[in-house]
Amino acid sequence: MGGFFLWAFGALFFMITPPNSGEKMKTTILEKPKQMPVGLTDAKRYLKVTHTQEDGVIERLIETATEMVEQYTRRKLMPQVLNSFIPFEPNHKRQKGLQRVWVCVDRYVFFLPYGPVSEVVSLERIEEEGTLSPLGRYDFHVNTKTDPAMVVIEKRRGFGVRAVYKVGMRAPFQPH
Repeated sequence: MGGFFLWAFGALFFMITPPNSGEKMKTTILEKPKQMPVGLTDAKRYLKVTHTQEDGVIERLIETATEMVEQYTRRKLMPQVLNSFIPFEPNHKRQKGLQRVWVCVDRYVFFLPYGPVSEVVSLERIEEEGTLSPLGRYDFHVNTKTDPAMVVIEKRRGFGVRAVYKVGMRAPFQPH
């Protein structure tokens, strides 16, 4: 019963916190998507372009539009693998709206920066010396039913976590 209330609180907090609120999480792409949500031929057909001189410009426009939509919605449109560093800061150092990590009695609770999450590949705790130590299977729980996924790490210690996870919609966009 307590888990439901924690989930409901987390979901409500995430919904009222605006995207790109300046959080300190750092995310990089480890494995790029194999294709873009809209292909060059579909875009050229929609724009009624028949020559190839503008192909580079159209591809950059597709990439830029995809990045803007992903940043605003916090959802990755195509399957890819991400690497996120999520710092854990003491309560007194937190700035309002900048951190999405809750410190519970004996655990950390946070949302991964992007969704929809299909799989968490690995979680590693960042220790005081800056070294990474892998978390065991029973040291954390991932709820992929929330979007983005909520992670609960048992045994509160360390200065952060490194998460490697797969995100993205399962089927590519099909234009009408």
